[in-house]
Amino acid sequence: MGAAALRLRRLFVSDLASVASERGAAKMKEGILLAAVGTSEPDARGAIAKIVDGVKRAFPGADVRLSLTSDAVRRAALKEEGIAFDSPPVALAKMRDDGISRATVQPLHVIAGEEYDRVASVVRSLRGAGGAHAFSSLHLGAPLLETREDSGKIAALLRKEYGGLAEGRGVVVFVGHGSRASAASAYARLQLLFDDEGLPFVIGTIRGRPGLDEVKRRLASLKPTKVTLAPFMLVAGGHAKNDMAAPDDPGSWLSVLSKGGYSVNALLKGLGDLDGIPELFASHIREAAREA
Repeated sequence: MGAAALRLRRLFVSDLASVASERGAAKMKEGILLAAVGTSEPDARGAIAKIVDGVKRAFPGADVRLSLTSDAVRRAALKEEGIAFDSPPVALAKMRDDGISRATVQPLHVIAGEEYDRVASVVRSLRGAGGAHAFSSLHLGAPLLETREDSGKIAALLRKEYGGLAEGRGVVVFVGHGSRASAASAYARLQLLFDDEGLPFVIGTIRGRPGLDEVKRRLASLKPTKVTLAPFMLVAGGHAKNDMAAPDDPGSWLSVLSKGGYSVNALLKGLGDLDGIPELFASHIREAAREA
């Protein structure tokens, strides 16, 4: 195991999974629980680690912990790497056992889709619970792309990171997971902002709308000389590597668009890898505490 991989493993075992925390000895009473889907791709976890580190810097007096919402990812991490991640309910129970009475749960989700709703349901159920193990206050942060202001901030970050790739009639296609129709309106709002600002950016999703067919129609009207695919996901994990960028999969976006006559390149860099994303999540944590 290389030095970088060993450092990442230490970070997830001690800081992210919280297996080395001193149970019952926590001196801080304010807690922040980050809830990510997670990824079964160890080399993609650095994006999550960057957000955890950023939130810790933003809230130095809080006990910041990470939970994973995906049962499959937690099982794979334990079986294949011996790393035990908590689910949000278990992580919150441990926080309360450790003496944390005030907490904010911040989902690390891009939009308010099914995964976000599951975390929100946990928070709602615990808010209604009483007894000795109840939190005195429990807040819930918004997903990354919740408001028009969020869209503006994301667009600015993407322009800074990827604007150079769109020069010379290039187009950057951002590929998201997708979700139900009501949550997908966040993608449409972001696309409208791209269009209003004259950015040669197109957003599409693997599941739901806007889908690949809609992306192809936009590209046909833009007539780009080159297309760059980039994940609009927190991490560049399995979906990014397989559904978006797999050169040997005829159904991947890379293969389909290449077959359509475009010169296509795929980048494997999750949103969590971008500078500024941790601060956006930190701002949602602050807003949740103010609005409660």
